[in-house]
Amino acid sequence: MLSEVELSPADAQRAVRLLGCDGDEECPLPSVRIVVPAVPQRSLVAEVIDDLALFRIDLAARDLAARMRGDQLLERSDSARVLESCQDAFKRIGCEVVSAECEENALAAVSSGVDDCETQTVVVFTMPQLVEETLELDWAHLVEDALNTSVVHLYPGYEGIGS
Repeated sequence: MLSEVELSPADAQRAVRLLGCDGDEECPLPSVRIVVPAVPQRSLVAEVIDDLALFRIDLAARDLAARMRGDQLLERSDSARVLESCQDAFKRIGCEVVSAECEENALAAVSSGVDDCETQTVVVFTMPQLVEETLELDWAHLVEDALNTSVVHLYPGYEGIGS
């Protein structure tokens, strides 16, 4: 599992359910490997366009100001918080978390985890990213292309499946 965003137990439950596991004898809850990118790799232009397109004017202004200041330390602390919330969410629904890490090269970390997995399916959680998803530059597309594996792309708090 790769996530750029904090998760709730409901998000973790939805991911497990979409993988076809409900914790019974036929399909026990999976063990989960969690990878969080240490520093988001989004372009400033893409962030602002996404925020404006989704009518998140306050976030567009915040993102622009933070990037103009070069707030990399804030982003690193955000990734640690994301990692902690993901671990907590999956543990609370009964999954075993076998590894959890913030990685500079998140794609390589996911790749090494997929090799050891039974399902060969990667769950990716992000916020909607209109520009990256349209150009297939988001994490879900990058993982799918690089690893040639199944990807379930989810947004936190949203019942549907991403692009």
